[in-house]
Amino acid sequence: MLDQRKFTGWPSRDCYPLMRLSMEPEELSDKFGIEFVDGRDDLDHFLAGHIFDEIIGFVVFIRHRNAPQSGTPVYVDSQVSSNKSIERITKVLSLKQNQINWTRELVKDN
Repeated sequence: MLDQRKFTGWPSRDCYPLMRLSMEPEELSDKFGIEFVDGRDDLDHFLAGHIFDEIIGFVVFIRHRNAPQSGTPVYVDSQVSSNKSIERITKVLSLKQNQINWTRELVKDN
């Protein structure tokens, strides 16, 4: 079962889009038990849910109502490595490649 403790904010006070899943909030809720709530920000109305991962921290799933792309974007804290986060979320949710529409460009190791 996924940890859905109360969202307490981003440790760095900022976040970034990490990936977009092909699943909509309803599918994520059915498949993983993620609870989504209605909200509104300066862009549009949205559905948002989150989980907490012991390694990367909070992972937020947010789908704006009128977003042109299908699927649900995923956000993580701005100080967390994109490489580690993509790998971890893929593992925790047992995602297959066809369930991921887009990922942030990976950082090459030196």
